[in-house]
Amino acid sequence: MKLKSTERLHVAVVGATHGAEAAAGEPGYPGGAARAARLSVCLTGLGCRVFHLSCAGLDSEGAGLINELARRGVNVDFMERAEPAAPGSRPVMTNTALLAARAMISSCHLMAVVPDIPEETFDFALRVARHFGVPVLCAAAPGCDYIGSRMRMLDVLVAGDDAALELSRIRPSDMETAEEAADYFLKKGAGASVIYHGARGATAGCEIREAAHYPAPVREGQFGEQSEDMFAAALCCALTLRRPLPDAATYAIAAAAAAAGAPPDATPPGHREITQILAPSRQSR
Repeated sequence: MKLKSTERLHVAVVGATHGAEAAAGEPGYPGGAARAARLSVCLTGLGCRVFHLSCAGLDSEGAGLINELARRGVNVDFMERAEPAAPGSRPVMTNTALLAARAMISSCHLMAVVPDIPEETFDFALRVARHFGVPVLCAAAPGCDYIGSRMRMLDVLVAGDDAALELSRIRPSDMETAEEAADYFLKKGAGASVIYHGARGATAGCEIREAAHYPAPVREGQFGEQSEDMFAAALCCALTLRRPLPDAATYAIAAAAAAAGAPPDATPPGHREITQILAPSRQSR
C-alpha cells in the first residue's frame, strides 16, 4: 500500500464545530481502543474485512465494546477476552491465538491494531500482517510510545493531537506544525498518517507520486467524532485499493461530510452515500 516518492501531499479538512469540547479548547479524544473500534465499524460499513486486535474485554466497558462491534458486523472472534484483571496487572495475550487466526488474517483487507496489547504481541501481529500482505492501521493514544520505533511497519497511523505530540515531539497547533508532524511520521516510515485537530478538522499525509487536491462538497453539520472516524476510515480504505492520495482524500472528505451532524449511534455512511456527495463535484469538472 505504501507509495514511495519524494513528493508529499497534506490535506487539511476544516470542520465547523466540535461541540462543547471544542468550546473548551480541549478535544479530549478517547483512548486508542475506542477510536479503533469506531474506525473498524466505519471500515466494515465500507465493505472492508477488518481483523481487529485489541485488549478490550478486560472489564465491563471492554465487553460492551466487543458486543457493539459484533452488532455492527466487525469480526471480533480473536479480540482478547479475559476475566476482569486486578488493578495494575498486565493483560494476558499470547502469540498462539494470533497464529491460530492466520487464515482469518490472510483473508482480511486490513488489520486494525490498538497499542494496548503487550509489546511483543504487537510486534508479532505486525510481522504476521506483513507476511500475508495485509495493511495495518494503528490507532495511537497517549502512552503508546513504543509505536515510535515501529513506524515503518504501519501503513496508516491515526492519532489525536496529544498522541501526535508524544510520538513526534511536535505539537500540531496550526497548519504548519500539523504538516511537520505528518511529515515526521512519513520520514519515520509510516505509509500514511491522519492527525485529528478537533474543531480544526484533520491533516492527512502520504508519500505520493503526484501532488494535487480535488475539493469535495461541504455539507452543513458538526465535524465531530463521526466525521473524523469516517475521514480516516475512508482514506485508509481508498489507499488499500491503491488509489492515489488526492483521490483518496477527496473520497475521505466526502465521507466526513456524509457523517457530519449524524447522531452518535447512527450507522456510518456507506459507499453509496459517499459517491452521491461526490457526484455533483465530478459533474462540475
